[in-house]
Amino acid sequence: MTRKVIIFTDGMFMRRRVLERNQFLYKPREIREYCQKHLRQNDYLVRITFYDYRPLQARETSPLNGSMDMSRLTLLNGIDAATWQC
Repeated sequence: MTRKVIIFTDGMFMRRRVLERNQFLYKPREIREYCQKHLRQNDYLVRITFYDYRPLQARETSPLNGSMDMSRLTLLNGIDAATWQC
């Protein structure tokens, strides 16, 4: 049976993996090939959705913890959201 597959790719996560492991070039063709490695034999790839947005720079209310300042979150390897560049 053929499965239709859509892959959602988080750009920041993929960028971190590429830099940490030096696996492949961070270009569309290489990203597509990397995603295709995760398909099973009879899978049909419908699309790859790649999203890479700036971190949220606002105060939000968490139902568990109350108020949260999203700009103070730490992203990867000590980079804070306020200084992150697209």
